[in-house]
Amino acid sequence: MIATVLVPNSRILDFKEIGRVTFRRHAYSRRVAIHVRPFEGVVVVYPRRVSLATAARVVDSTSDWILSRLAEARRSEERLLRLAAEGGRVARHHAMRIVETECKAVSLSVSGGEIILRYPRGSEPDGPLIRRALWKGVIAACRTEAKDYLPDRVAALAQVHGFHCSGVVLKNLRSRWGSCSSGGNINLNLRLMQLPDRLIDYVILHELVHTRIRHHGVEFWNMLESILPEARRLNAELNSHRCVP
Repeated sequence: MIATVLVPNSRILDFKEIGRVTFRRHAYSRRVAIHVRPFEGVVVVYPRRVSLATAARVVDSTSDWILSRLAEARRSEERLLRLAAEGGRVARHHAMRIVETECKAVSLSVSGGEIILRYPRGSEPDGPLIRRALWKGVIAACRTEAKDYLPDRVAALAQVHGFHCSGVVLKNLRSRWGSCSSGGNINLNLRLMQLPDRLIDYVILHELVHTRIRHHGVEFWNMLESILPEARRLNAELNSHRCVP
């Protein structure tokens, strides 16, 4: 650790091998939690009762794991950048283009099934600012598509299979594709719009079953497989898709 930088509500420490790590103290945290995210880097959330020095030591002690996750995050970033450079589809119905222009600042537009990221001529097309803007564009596209598709799809599958859902909440979840609250609300990840239809339906049906059975025991799997016989195969396929770009 070679430097400390203060920013509002957080502190950034620069580690020799890992690089910049953002530390955020949170009133509701129960432990030191390390998150490695594409386009965001390493973020550490820690409880108020834990000192910054203690949280930093946890980072030091898990540096090998962090470095491996950073490498994975960088691969995810490069994959998305490559798709964008080729004008490829980065969500269900949205393709992205990165365009060099005479503009003075990076700008982003999402419209008509296209995400256009414009950057000033002479700038690095894969620089940090452009990478962050690209990710914002993907999330904006996924949010638009999710609002148009997911609530109606939940309602359709619930009707077909006799489930009741109290409501659907769409979120940019960090580590889950979906969840079900005790009140029967279903939370779905916006980035389901980057997955094949079969996996979207699997996640929805998985959470609909949770409106009746909260656990993942035999009873849960028996019910899920009674309406979706290939549920375990789809679950294994879903597990190969991490909640990263």
